[in-house]
Amino acid sequence: MGEPLLNEAKIGAIEQIHNITMESAAGAISNMVDSTVSITNPQVSVCKIGDLVSDKLNHTLDGILFDEGKESVFVKIDYVKTIDINGIEGMSLIVVNSDDAQKIVNKLMGMPPELLDDFEFDEMRTSAIAEVMNQMMGASSTSMAQLLNVAVDISPPETIVSADNNTLMQIRDVNPNDSVCVVTLDLKIDDYVDSKFINILSTNLANSMVEKLLQINMGSDSGSSFLDDDDDDEYSTLLNSTKRDAIGELQNMMMGSAATAVSDFLNAKVWITTPKVTVAKAGKVNFEDLDPSICIKIKYVKGMHGASVLVLKQADVQMMVNHLMGTPGEPTDDFEFDEMSISAVCEIMNQMMGASATTLSEILGIPTDISTPEAIVIESVDDILKINNLESDDDACVISFQLTIDDLIQSHFVTLLNMDLANEMADKMLSSYVANEVPTPTAPKSAPVENKKVGGASSGAAGNQGGNVASNNSAAAKKAEKFNMGSFSDEGDSFLTQEQYRNLKPLLDVPMEVSVRIGYTQRRIEEVSDFTKGTIIELDTMANEPVDILVNGNIMAKGEVVVVDDNFAVRITEIVK
Repeated sequence: MGEPLLNEAKIGAIEQIHNITMESAAGAISNMVDSTVSITNPQVSVCKIGDLVSDKLNHTLDGILFDEGKESVFVKIDYVKTIDINGIEGMSLIVVNSDDAQKIVNKLMGMPPELLDDFEFDEMRTSAIAEVMNQMMGASSTSMAQLLNVAVDISPPETIVSADNNTLMQIRDVNPNDSVCVVTLDLKIDDYVDSKFINILSTNLANSMVEKLLQINMGSDSGSSFLDDDDDDEYSTLLNSTKRDAIGELQNMMMGSAATAVSDFLNAKVWITTPKVTVAKAGKVNFEDLDPSICIKIKYVKGMHGASVLVLKQADVQMMVNHLMGTPGEPTDDFEFDEMSISAVCEIMNQMMGASATTLSEILGIPTDISTPEAIVIESVDDILKINNLESDDDACVISFQLTIDDLIQSHFVTLLNMDLANEMADKMLSSYVANEVPTPTAPKSAPVENKKVGGASSGAAGNQGGNVASNNSAAAKKAEKFNMGSFSDEGDSFLTQEQYRNLKPLLDVPMEVSVRIGYTQRRIEEVSDFTKGTIIELDTMANEPVDILVNGNIMAKGEVVVVDDNFAVRITEIVK
């Protein structure tokens, strides 16, 4: 017999992916229906699609899905590749019990979440459940992109309500003998839904997800080689593998936040993928594939000592500037980086590196300030070294990244550090690990321990003017420095083993969406349609009541609104257990 389509390790990887991405999906549904939603306990199996209907996954779904004559809601999602050749591709089909869908629709429309004898999935109600699924899978795909560090684009979900079980195969355009990966998940919404639904993945989509997760866990070599020779073992005494891993992890989280800032600033999807860290003599670093280049120099004026230089293709930067100025088009040879263009470049990089420095400060727990980025058009490769005060014989740390921006750019860039700054970053990153050694938390039965971006994109970090980080002025930041993860543990002084930490490490940069809710209310669709500019919507929260602080849609704390440096902020007053 041949190798199974999905072995035990791959099945575990798919469960891990769904555990994380469906938590984000649950948060999206929770916000829409104003209820506590949990999507947990993913269980993966592989079967022929014809057997799925007849065997019902060993009766796990008996009485929930595929009962003869009973309607189900089928939601088709296509994962499509754009310009990112390393993206996710394939088809997913979610199947939900129609009774569960009816309760969700009723709640969404401001009615009691109860079953009605005369309920029909007419055009309006089908559209409502389609929008729920659109929000749900949008949140899931965003979380997946952040987890796997690749572009994840999905088509608008196609929703069909049918009592014909053959609809399953008609939508997927497959025959009964085709094998599929089926993920069964528990769905709970307040006290009115306690059920299950399934997510059917094509085998190529399942394997694609697994491949990307394993690349993250094993350390992907996604970056291009910038060395004239591939053997840099002689430099291990300058920056050993542990320090390289620390720098890679730190840069991964910093550039995750940078990608978010650039994405917001350019109004385009931006991905900056897993870094590759190498060490070499500065004169042996090959920048030919980035020629002609433009360099961005950032000086650390507080928290760190030294400067880093980003080296990008002029054509890529030109595309960013064109997009920012509303003049899209292919790069042209006659483009000049005049004063206005350089100013635009500096502003893009100011947003990007300001967010990066903010994340650096948060991770290391030290105030970190940077100078306003300086953009320099490069005439020759030697100029790149001079900008960073490096000689050809000096040792340097080179960090390469893949860069994708919508369908505009698929490229790469490098960050060049002198060895003093590289070692300082590595040492402080490793010290922060020791200072915040994590006790074993008591995790939910279905969910692995998860942090989230912070590592990046959905953390909502934004670059500030000049890239200055005001964490030293924030009382909240000072309290955060004293935060002890042990407060979540019931295990006393029990700490993670090295193997457990290695398994946990890939998840430490998974973003968590933090939001603040000042209040809420319910209105019927007909009332919402009458909203105009100037309409006042009264919330059910008194002016002096604490606001809710939500993480991935779940209330984690309460606080009071304050103002810090002309920005709104929230001071935490209570942790909700």
